[in-house]
Amino acid sequence: MESCYRQLDETTFDSRGDLRSTLDHARDAEASQDAAHARAWRITRAPEDFPRLTGRRAEGIGAVPGATDTSSRLELPGMHVDGYVAVIEWRFVEGGVGTGGTATAWGRQLVPLLPDEEPSPWERTLVLADSGGGITMTVDPRRHTYINCDLHVVLDRDPEGEWVRMDSQALATPGHGGTVRTTLADRHGEIGTGLQTMVAQDARS
Repeated sequence: MESCYRQLDETTFDSRGDLRSTLDHARDAEASQDAAHARAWRITRAPEDFPRLTGRRAEGIGAVPGATDTSSRLELPGMHVDGYVAVIEWRFVEGGVGTGGTATAWGRQLVPLLPDEEPSPWERTLVLADSGGGITMTVDPRRHTYINCDLHVVLDRDPEGEWVRMDSQALATPGHGGTVRTTLADRHGEIGTGLQTMVAQDARS
């Protein structure tokens, strides 16, 4: 399959920080208009003898489920079926679209972001992390919009492999706003967290 992404007109970079932590900022533009901003911290790795902190993490993630006729593609009412949706393979463990706002699923990116360049596990994780709002979609898109305006991803170790596990929950409070929170994992266990700020509105507003 060919990559479904295209090059924008202009990309600029800047960095600030010190030897231990640096904040990188990339800006993409098309026709002199900002199209996207991305920021990432580059932080010196913790020493090998640093104390292990496990918090409340559950042990055991489970294997990637086998493929079925209905589990490989994400289907949303009225959604465009090409582009991103067509190049991600899914294996749902529980929940999903229309099941109340929670989902646990494994996903795998099928095409490279750049031609002839194998995606790294970090790239695969960042690509999948933006799907939290999609795999938990429960509101009727003909009546309501529930779309993220940002994405924050924090990992405490390097991911491994092609598959990324997402345990996501969608939250919304009438009269206020919404978020989608995702626990990210690979086949060895949890690796970090994804957070999306959601724009929750009436479809006709």
